[in-house]
Amino acid sequence: MLIVLAWLLFCTTATQKTSCDHLETGTCHKISNSGADKSCQNTYVRSDGPKTHHCSAMDEDKVKQHQHQLYKSDPRFRGVYSFPVDPIPRRNCFDEEAIQFLQEGLPVVLDNCTFYSSALKWTIDYLTENLQDEDHTAYISHTRTFLYYDEDVIKGAYKDWTPPTTKRLLYFSNFTRLLKELERADNGSRAYFQSLLFLQEGVSSSMLEDIDTFNYTWLLDTVRRVNWGEDVTNMLLVGMPDVVTPAHYDILENLYVQIFGRKRVILFSPDHFRYLYPHPIGHPHDRQTQVDFDNPDLNKFPRFGEIRGMEVALEPGQVLYIPTYWWHYIESEMYR
Repeated sequence: MLIVLAWLLFCTTATQKTSCDHLETGTCHKISNSGADKSCQNTYVRSDGPKTHHCSAMDEDKVKQHQHQLYKSDPRFRGVYSFPVDPIPRRNCFDEEAIQFLQEGLPVVLDNCTFYSSALKWTIDYLTENLQDEDHTAYISHTRTFLYYDEDVIKGAYKDWTPPTTKRLLYFSNFTRLLKELERADNGSRAYFQSLLFLQEGVSSSMLEDIDTFNYTWLLDTVRRVNWGEDVTNMLLVGMPDVVTPAHYDILENLYVQIFGRKRVILFSPDHFRYLYPHPIGHPHDRQTQVDFDNPDLNKFPRFGEIRGMEVALEPGQVLYIPTYWWHYIESEMYR
């Protein structure tokens, strides 16, 4: 069985931020000190993009140019994209310069971190034995794409909207059986496991000990130095090869720890809001792009032709810092 496993830490921001700073017209998010997500009206607000767009002659030239321009891609990943990328800087986890990246809110790949070392034994067999709770969440998609959606929104204005994935609450052992079934079926469907890690019934004493022995002293000291909030959320992610999480942004600071397998992560700064055409505020896919990176419609989304990203192929043991409001597109390797 082939898996790609990662551990995700979300940290609150200590100071008030707003995503209005770089944007154009519409509605935006303002983030309070508690991390709450509230709508705001401001002179600088988010552009969700018109329903239709009539390109200027300059836009048409860009569309034609990008339709015929593909950039070299890592052969371990399926996606081949029509925009340039620069490498994300890498620093040693314990170098002072690494802290400067976090303080300035700039992405960085951290090497030689040890705060999560007890998680390196979390194989499929180990997780099956030590995650016995039935309330873990798995999503099933008929394609390789997993597009997040807000269930609470569906109950409101978008009640007739159909989710793109199926959600299941299950034991981890049932998830492993599901993976085997999908591998045998070989019909393009994929499964993705997401679980918050905290004290709960069904998590073994061995795994709780693993979590307790994370080097929180180093982590919380770093959090205080860079002026983040001290609330830390741990999430375990387990997916199949060749899975994509489309470009989206989070309202929390994000430390992404790759444990098994490899993932390609492409980042875009908050300045790229107008190029990524996020779904409208209140839509089930709020905070996510409307653009299909595999087949972008540059007649409908012409400014996507101006985008430029930052990229890394995360290796096991590496940590990626994804700052608040930075767009991130994540793709797991095809094979292991």
